[in-house]
Amino acid sequence: MVNALAGMKVAKVGKGRTTTIPEKKCELEMGVGDGKRTVAFYDLPGDDQDFEYCDMGVVTFVASLDVLVVLYHDTIMYTNRIARIGLALGKRLIFLRNKVEPHPTGSDDDDERTWQEEVAQDKAHLEKMLGKERTRSLPVYGVSTANAWKAVKRAQEEAGMPDGTFAPPLELFDWEDFRRTLTNEVQAIP
Repeated sequence: MVNALAGMKVAKVGKGRTTTIPEKKCELEMGVGDGKRTVAFYDLPGDDQDFEYCDMGVVTFVASLDVLVVLYHDTIMYTNRIARIGLALGKRLIFLRNKVEPHPTGSDDDDERTWQEEVAQDKAHLEKMLGKERTRSLPVYGVSTANAWKAVKRAQEEAGMPDGTFAPPLELFDWEDFRRTLTNEVQAIP
């Protein structure tokens, strides 16, 4: 996600554990006019049973953040621990499902859920997990960073520009809505 937003590779990606401690990945300029700010992006381990989300150092770190983007794939249920900590600390949360390409429904007719249906299902699970009142205003978006990353690289190559020189519009899935929400949250920081 950070790589796609930055327009260059700043975060390690791979299968399995790639992040074991909270780690700063990059800084990006976000916002417009007087609301423009430099935003630091950090990566926390995902749903890792070996990572202590309730460790005082981790809780203090999360408390220092202004906005918490909770990135997940497959199921929003994996976000339960970090979402509860963020909500308890009064953080602004944005949920971002990666790899939201259509998935088989498991039915015999080889039907697939659309990415919009995947996101709607995640919103319903989030409501069950955290409660209707707590989740009413929490945004949930669906993206594909792999497809976005390829689009960024293709646009940079076509324009003859090196990595990181610009971030082209990412019109795949909910990218633009996510970026707009994140920018609004950043600009709302006192």
